[in-house]
Amino acid sequence: MKTNKACIIFFWFLFIFFLNGIPVFAQSPSSDTLYNRRIVWIADQYAYRYAVEVDILENAVYRSLLRQFTAESFLSVSLPEGDYRFRIIPHDILDRPQPGTQWVQFAVRPPVIPVDAQPGIREEEVEIGIGGSQEQIIDSIEEIIEEIIEEIIDDEPEAELTAKNNKFNTIGISVGSGFADPLIIAAIHGTFAPIRNIFIELGCEYAFLSIHDDVNSVYYMYPFANLGFFAPFRDKGGFFAGAGCGYMMGAIDFTDGVYDLNIFGVNFFVGINLFDVLNISYMLKTTFNEASHKVAVGFVYRF
Repeated sequence: MKTNKACIIFFWFLFIFFLNGIPVFAQSPSSDTLYNRRIVWIADQYAYRYAVEVDILENAVYRSLLRQFTAESFLSVSLPEGDYRFRIIPHDILDRPQPGTQWVQFAVRPPVIPVDAQPGIREEEVEIGIGGSQEQIIDSIEEIIEEIIEEIIDDEPEAELTAKNNKFNTIGISVGSGFADPLIIAAIHGTFAPIRNIFIELGCEYAFLSIHDDVNSVYYMYPFANLGFFAPFRDKGGFFAGAGCGYMMGAIDFTDGVYDLNIFGVNFFVGINLFDVLNISYMLKTTFNEASHKVAVGFVYRF
């Protein structure tokens, strides 16, 4: 009789222990209030199902709390207050586990609730997101970093930056040569862009120095006005080209006399601007009866 009672007590004890052990994963010795959390991730089109592993932090060490399978790209869990981590392990069509994600840490904290609220499962639900694979996580992190860098660099609105980059407003000087008389050609010039990609250039050339023995001196002044097109590079500088006209005033002092220069000319030019400070250009000046050339390098201030 005593043996039967002992067996009954023993099995009853096991039954109670079994009932208490079922919800162990959702209980905490410090709280009986549970909070809903939804773990979400990017679906993998080749995944048959996912294993969701959740660990809880206790005494500075993570221990396994639950492992659950789902065919969805999310899983809702009820957890007490604490610190946790989770990861997702996709399984292929043959139900073989594939490389899982990195562990992601998260915390469950109670919201501010009225004093008369009753303990139990809280109805609010917070989503905790993650990518579907390590590659997706890396891609997402790279996108976030790129967005942060763009926000740091772009201290002006994008529309304003685009408009400014397409306008060629400068002032500067240049020195070049026609490799004939006159040998040295200096210029002061500036550009103004009334609209995007189009600019007006005003300037004046000063030329001197002859390479011929029968010329004592040569000089001229050539005020000009040009209309040009500007195509910006991706970062700084750009390509420019255009046409215009000018009026040459000067003289050539030959050994047997002086020849005055009073010539109306037409200009054609092309060049590049580097780093918003350096111009390299070629200009053709012609009266349609004769022509001269100039290759020049100049320094400009672009604003």
